[in-house]
Amino acid sequence: MPNKRFSIFGLLVQVILLSLVMAGCGPAKEAAAPGVFNNPALQQAITANEWLYTATDVQPQSGRSTIVNGRYTVQASGQKLVVYLPYIGRSFSGAAAYSNQNPLGFETTNFEITKTQNKKGAWLVTIKPNDYKEVQSMIFTFYDNGTARLHVTLTNRSAISYNGRSETNKK
Repeated sequence: MPNKRFSIFGLLVQVILLSLVMAGCGPAKEAAAPGVFNNPALQQAITANEWLYTATDVQPQSGRSTIVNGRYTVQASGQKLVVYLPYIGRSFSGAAAYSNQNPLGFETTNFEITKTQNKKGAWLVTIKPNDYKEVQSMIFTFYDNGTARLHVTLTNRSAISYNGRSETNKK
């Protein structure tokens, strides 16, 4: 008698597992196309270098994330880049520590810029200033919902990241 009980229990487990597998094999649901950036105005602004990034919070390499008080931006206007961001971090050079100069407050017209889209459609924009040696690279990730992320690698200071918003330049 106990063998019959176990065989019915085993059959019940098999039926449940089979029905779960069959439910997972149903018709495929249509998903959004990967790699599509669904914000044409922002996409055009990125490709034309006519965008504005506004930082909302700063994340130093060591320490806590901090909400930004004030208007800190990076503005691309064609062949000009204006950077005004707060810096919280560590200096590896004595002269830089005592200079009382913000390493992320500069303007340049001499920079390299590369733009690619990742598999999910977000734009990756890398900027390397040629005439401002304090900043090695600025890597932006622009999402189609208007949010953006920025990671800055500096020469004599610790790296820093920002979260923020992106928009087209208003002319």
